Amino acid sequence: MRCQDPRQCGQKLIRRQPLEPREESEILLSRHLNILHLVVLGVGSTLGVGVYIVVGEVALFVAGPAIIISFLVAALSSVLSGLCYAEFGTRIKWTSSAYHYSYISVGELWAFIAGWNLILSYVFATASVSKAWSYTFDGLIGNHISQALQRGFSQYMPDYLARYPDFIALAVVLLLTGALTLGARELLLVTRVFTGINVLVLIFIILSGFFKGDLHNWKLTEQDYTSITPGSGGLSSLGPLGSGGFVPFGLGGILRGAAICFYALVGFDAIVTKEQEALNPHRSIPWSILITIFICFLAYSGVSAALTLMVPYYLIHPESPLPQAFLYIGWDVARYVVAVTTLCALTSRLQSIFFPIPVVIRDMARDGLLFRKLASVFVHTGTPIMAIMSSGNIAGLLALLFKFSDLVDLMSIGNLLVYSLVSFSVLVLRYQPEQTLSKKEEIDISRHEASPSEPVPEARTSRILKTLWFPNSTIPTLISGQIVYGCTSLLVLLLTILSVILAQWSSQVFSGDPGLTTVAVLLLLLITGVTVIIWRQPKDPGPEYFKVPALPVLPLVSIFVNVYLMMLMTPRTWTQFGIWNAIDHSSSIPPRMRCQDPRQCGQKLVHRQPLKPREGSGIPMTHHLNILHLVVLGVGSTLGVGVYLVVGVVALFVAGPAIIISFLVAALSSVLSGLCYAEIGTRILWTGSVYRYSYISVGELWAFITGWNLILSYIVACASVAKAWSSTFDSLIGNHISQALQKIFFQYMPDYLATYPDFVALAVVLLFTGALVLGARQSALITKVFTGINVLVLLFFMLSGFIKGDLHNWELTEQDYKSITPGSGGISRLGPLGFGGFVPFGLDGILRGAATCFYALVGFDVIVTKGQAALNPRRSIPWSILITIFICFLAYSGVSAALTLMVPYYLIHPESPLPQAFLYIGWDVARYVVAVTTLCALTSRLQSIFFPIPEVIRDMARDGLLFQRLANVFAHTRTPIMAIMSSGNLAGLLALLFKFNDLLNLMSIENLLVYSLVSFSVLVLRYQPEENLSKKEEIDISECEASPLEPVPETGTSNILKTLWYPINTIPTQESHQIIYGCTLLIVLLLIILSLILAQWPSQVFSGDPVLTTVAVLLLLLITGVTVIIWRQPQDPTALYFKVPALPVLPLVSIFVNIYLMMLMTHRSWTQFGVWNAVGFVIYFGYGHSLAGKNHQQPPASTFQTLDKNIPDAESS
Repeated sequence: MRCQDPRQCGQKLIRRQPLEPREESEILLSRHLNILHLVVLGVGSTLGVGVYIVVGEVALFVAGPAIIISFLVAALSSVLSGLCYAEFGTRIKWTSSAYHYSYISVGELWAFIAGWNLILSYVFATASVSKAWSYTFDGLIGNHISQALQRGFSQYMPDYLARYPDFIALAVVLLLTGALTLGARELLLVTRVFTGINVLVLIFIILSGFFKGDLHNWKLTEQDYTSITPGSGGLSSLGPLGSGGFVPFGLGGILRGAAICFYALVGFDAIVTKEQEALNPHRSIPWSILITIFICFLAYSGVSAALTLMVPYYLIHPESPLPQAFLYIGWDVARYVVAVTTLCALTSRLQSIFFPIPVVIRDMARDGLLFRKLASVFVHTGTPIMAIMSSGNIAGLLALLFKFSDLVDLMSIGNLLVYSLVSFSVLVLRYQPEQTLSKKEEIDISRHEASPSEPVPEARTSRILKTLWFPNSTIPTLISGQIVYGCTSLLVLLLTILSVILAQWSSQVFSGDPGLTTVAVLLLLLITGVTVIIWRQPKDPGPEYFKVPALPVLPLVSIFVNVYLMMLMTPRTWTQFGIWNAIDHSSSIPPRMRCQDPRQCGQKLVHRQPLKPREGSGIPMTHHLNILHLVVLGVGSTLGVGVYLVVGVVALFVAGPAIIISFLVAALSSVLSGLCYAEIGTRILWTGSVYRYSYISVGELWAFITGWNLILSYIVACASVAKAWSSTFDSLIGNHISQALQKIFFQYMPDYLATYPDFVALAVVLLFTGALVLGARQSALITKVFTGINVLVLLFFMLSGFIKGDLHNWELTEQDYKSITPGSGGISRLGPLGFGGFVPFGLDGILRGAATCFYALVGFDVIVTKGQAALNPRRSIPWSILITIFICFLAYSGVSAALTLMVPYYLIHPESPLPQAFLYIGWDVARYVVAVTTLCALTSRLQSIFFPIPEVIRDMARDGLLFQRLANVFAHTRTPIMAIMSSGNLAGLLALLFKFNDLLNLMSIENLLVYSLVSFSVLVLRYQPEENLSKKEEIDISECEASPLEPVPETGTSNILKTLWYPINTIPTQESHQIIYGCTLLIVLLLIILSLILAQWPSQVFSGDPVLTTVAVLLLLLITGVTVIIWRQPQDPTALYFKVPALPVLPLVSIFVNIYLMMLMTHRSWTQFGVWNAVGFVIYFGYGHSLAGKNHQQPPASTFQTLDKNIPDAESS
């Protein structure tokens, strides 16, 4: 799949798209749009958030009254870019965006960068306009929403995010996303009406400003500033003064303001997309662009002048400048008129921004530069539903969390880059030979050019230099095209360096600093020389269309101005911009470079594994395991570190005696997940892990996430059990090891690591690793024996607790706490008291305890792996899972009750709770018995955890999702030695350095995620049509459906809504499956938001906080509605061994409980979880995503035939 020849990789990156119209562009359109029509369209697409919000932000913080000059600079830059757009639009008539222009002229790599940043600018524009809509609406009703949200959230929001989550902006984006998903179209009439209203109100604002304005506001001094009382006129705070006057922030402020104001002038490119409908396009398009920019400049500069004359610039309201300005001058009625008009204008602008996003994403996906699934078109509406949902969700998240100023800066930098690439493309395309634009006439340069390693004669060198000044041909040739391409690339590099110098050290350059001034002059000389070389090359004498004048100077000046404005952006903006582009390079370009077939790159993320057994799994197995066997296996794999260590940690620090209730909550959550495991395990009997289940049901990406987190959960579990083994052994010999290591290492260990390196835990892990490398196998007999001993000792401990326990330990008070002398009974320190009593840490402690206790109940999934060996798996597997969870719950709750009755919860020893409890009550002999039993139980648990790790790693490596060397098997022992060594070393490192609590929390969060994905898989698979399991029957919807740009009748939309409630078919179809997949993803997103609110602000929600309670209720209503839509869809009628009852409610409740428990985890756990998954995504997108497709090129002839073997006849069901 990788490029064998390095030349191939380079050629793919600069491969240009043929200059041929697409199929959907061949429809003949009548030319009826004159200049007036185009100007109305351009102004409607440009005037919006810039005039209503950006004006206030820039005038207040960046430029003051000199914002007028900032808009002039931004307008001049836009004129240069607009002329380049005009040439492209009239030259390449069927294209619709800068992405296509770049692909045709400068090749795939630059086209990808242009398209990716075009998506960035559209998405951030959508988020920023929705935030502006939210600010305006909030200002209209008295800022009650923002004030309530600030009180509730400001203390939890980091500095680099907004002061509060903007749920109104999120709702606006989701509403627009839903409308577009259902087939809504941009209405030209609405745009015209709103544009007319917009212009009239802006004229009113400008006239009002000149009538009520005061020229003194352009001459303000420090004395005026100090005399202002914040709060007057409805204004709450003072902005910066600067130096006062008309230009308070100097030339630097004007130029930085221009960089931001550039965003306000984005939108004229909508005119270019109407080339096929324009009358006399070579004249009307450039003139329409120029007139549009001029009108918008007049509007922006007029409003800026009026605003800064009406209100001193340092008193401008940043979020609602125009309505608050009328409040300041006492025109309260006008304030409401302007606010309502602002909402109308922003709504119009929002539709003009958001509607093109899916089109760009769809085009890039069709070209293979983004995941091919994003090009899928929904049957009834003709809309690219995946592109709409993905862009809408990202825009909504940005609107919810990011600052408005950051969004504006990011959109400005994205558009400046895109416009620079358009200017670059114009320059290159004008000097290209005609044959390079046709795919049929592509020339392999390597056949005609000399090898670069061959010596070049001096005569030839002089000839080349002469050719630079006196070209041999009067029309472009391949050589001249290469010269222009190379020189233009060099010029961009030189202009970038010059822009950095002028932006960062402008004062030193113009004050005559010897070093910087010399460098700047040399750069100017080089730029002039290379520009002359380009000027001397022959241009394309193509047909008549609009051509940018003064070539090559005008496009180069445009690039320089754009790059210079980009360099004026803040470091934070560049960081965010860099992250966005790092994502594109890491996730999209490497797979693209490696794929020989462009179709593969888009399909692999959602590729599902064929539903058939792997080699070796088809060996006939005798059905000999009954429910008792399976329960013994499940209990042996589940009881372990949870009952011996988790109980102590949670009772001491988190829940107190109420840990019993925590285990009950965790058990209920496990039952829900267990039932989902049972269905998917009995449905697909030959599989061995949740990784395989996910691959079969929901595709490669989700399978990788599941498998990757399953590996982490196993590794962390292994490390935590090894640390528990070490703590128990150390306690057994009097804690001498830990005390000695703490004395030596304590001062060198940072706070986020353990207090000392645990060499005993490391040794235990390495011992198991070595045994596994040598071919050791898990012993079922040892598991059974240790399980029996384990249960007997736990029964003894529970009976001891009830005999020696004291009910007063469930009713402890502060007086009892103060009377304790640390050191008595072998107890070295006191834990927290909380409120005392049975629930010392409240409901929050119970729920947080449940999130941690969930880890203790992990292990029942081993039962599902024995599906082929189970007697009557339809009955035995679900019942075995339920009985296992019930027995483990009884054991955990009984031990917890006994422990908290024997010892006050704040005196429990966290690292060795059960042995130390016997020491506390004076039963010293029992202490040693329990300690030895604990070691046996932990040893058994360690083998049941550690042995499956290499199997999962090997399976993922075989599938190409991890490095294939990890699947190598050692000849003599038949063990995947690389997988064993890598997982063992990582587990040993974690056991050596990390705290037990951190390992515990990390494993809980990993297992909660994995179990949520299992529930998700069950829900998707039950509504999946049979044909989806066969790759031969896959349909590329994008090839069959109408263009999403075509109008859809209103009856179509009503039919879709009707279909959601009354499906046409009684069995699953491709359409119903898409509905289920989209609805389930939407519900998961809503459940995440609801869980976050309930986990972080439960008291405010249940105490009736107007904002949070309303948001929670709305989320519940949305979740209920979407659940009903899922419920109404047809299910797969195929008979199964076991089916989850109450579908779709039970899997969704399981997902909600799991996500809610995840949200209760600590920030440190989420950070560690994020780091692990970030590493995983780098591996997947940089390596696994491309390699996985190698194994999927030859699907089986019938993947569903093997399913029949696993499904009972109708009679048996």
